[in-house]
Amino acid sequence: MSALNQETNVARTFHDATKYVVVIDDQGQEQSLMGTPPNLEEAIWQEDWSLEPFAFKIYETLDPISLPREFAPSSISALEAIARTGAEPQGERIPTLNDVARIALLSNGLLNRQRKTQSGQTIEFRTAGGTGARYHLELYFACGDLPDLDAGLYHYAAHDHSLRQLRQGDFRRQLMEATGGEPAVAQAPLVVALSSTFWRNAWRYKGRAYRHTFWDSGTTLANLLAVSASIELPTRLVLGYVDDAVNAFLGVDGRREATVALCAVGRSEQAPPASAPLEPLEYPVRAISPREVEFPVIGMLHGASMLSTGD
Repeated sequence: MSALNQETNVARTFHDATKYVVVIDDQGQEQSLMGTPPNLEEAIWQEDWSLEPFAFKIYETLDPISLPREFAPSSISALEAIARTGAEPQGERIPTLNDVARIALLSNGLLNRQRKTQSGQTIEFRTAGGTGARYHLELYFACGDLPDLDAGLYHYAAHDHSLRQLRQGDFRRQLMEATGGEPAVAQAPLVVALSSTFWRNAWRYKGRAYRHTFWDSGTTLANLLAVSASIELPTRLVLGYVDDAVNAFLGVDGRREATVALCAVGRSEQAPPASAPLEPLEYPVRAISPREVEFPVIGMLHGASMLSTGD
């Protein structure tokens, strides 16, 4: 792990191992392979359809908090929303449960579109696109007391459009410290954390899935920023944070599932209070595959890009 994040040689190694190369086979047909000659391999995994990952993270013992699905139209046009900087509007802006529901549904929720895969699984398309419809991203919401939602850490369950509470209490100071005192996080009544479960995408794309982690995060975050702007909530994307601290806060291991972005939403005049020490989260989660295949280049690059201090 590098505090200065300067191990650019690791990025080059990853790029060489996961780039596509078009070759001509013995029958004169073009074939896409991955890597650098002579170390080329088939570009797509999918060798074992029985391992096709389940597309949802489900906490098996936590009760759902239902969320609204119908929202009043925004007074801001789509073009105006996507043109905003994230700083607008000024003054205090506190999200409501309705705002959380709108952000969640329109950033990583379900559309009324489905298809069957070769293994018989039903793929339910999301409001933000994902490579290969593998949908490996998860949303978490950390908040102080909102008008109609208690302070805590919540996971957004896309399969039933609900929240599960993972922590009770205001832990936003943990995120503020992990981001080196980032002002937007210090002032945010709501912080959204985005994570990736790498295997969900790597089942199809192998080690190249780490590229898709950020392509797909871009579509989700673009929706999140535009939706927040449309309901007059200032937002700021935060990509610098102590990885281990944020992962521990979310209760993810940083290897199979890891935080890839934070987004500060809203603005409060009160700084986050001191919080209690973190207890480990050990809620049972439904397995997504009978077994998982780990691609070392993902861990190699993610580990080299992690930050170890708030500085």
